[in-house]
Amino acid sequence: MSEHTPGPWEVATKPNGNGTRTTVETEWGNFVALTGETDARLIAAAPDLLEACKAIVETYARHNVPPDAYIARDLPALRAAIAKATP
Repeated sequence: MSEHTPGPWEVATKPNGNGTRTTVETEWGNFVALTGETDARLIAAAPDLLEACKAIVETYARHNVPPDAYIARDLPALRAAIAKATP
């Protein structure tokens, strides 16, 4: 599996022959995805969401702090999301 295109990613709506098209691009204008506007916002947020998930999991691991019941319930979901997004 290849590395993902580094973020940040941005939503770009541009005119085309049929009206407009919505794409996700890097901050340098490199193409990432062509999709609808709602999906584009979620896709564009993906690199930030991945980093946020990693930061939460790493904070609890690094400081060896027992998570409270709410975080303990959510840590497995965070780890699963990280695993799904990374090779």
